[in-house]
Amino acid sequence: MKYMTDLDALDQEILEAMRNKDAISANATLIAKLIGKPTATVHSRIKRMKEEGIIKAFMPVIDYEKAGPYVNSYILLKVKAGSKIRDLIKKLERKNEIKEIYSLTGEWRFLINVKTKNMEEQSDFINSLYEEFPEIYEIYDMLSSSTYKRTF
Repeated sequence: MKYMTDLDALDQEILEAMRNKDAISANATLIAKLIGKPTATVHSRIKRMKEEGIIKAFMPVIDYEKAGPYVNSYILLKVKAGSKIRDLIKKLERKNEIKEIYSLTGEWRFLINVKTKNMEEQSDFINSLYEEFPEIYEIYDMLSSSTYKRTF
């Protein structure tokens, strides 16, 4: 498996340019201009990194504030000992409101990022966690009031 430390300076430069808000695609011409390298070189590097699984997907970055009203929350989950974690993760992944799932060390097992349209949907979502996931025995919900930095 390749790790960021195994990538050479040009690979890392290409990935950094792709993280730039103006180049969130595989547009080799745009990235080549941003980093001052030949388009063919950048194209072949992007293709290789896709084939090796370093680049997994190209997708739009949605500005939820502009897309419509929403409630953004981060929710900590405690899971009963002996629970089938892989099965739980698969079930959580099917919930459309969940945008990110992080495994944690310590007292809390997971941190999830949830986006709902309003507080009523947020409340319904929290209730659905208790109803649909008997493995979850404690939830700590934190609402996000502002986002100051977000990097991909």
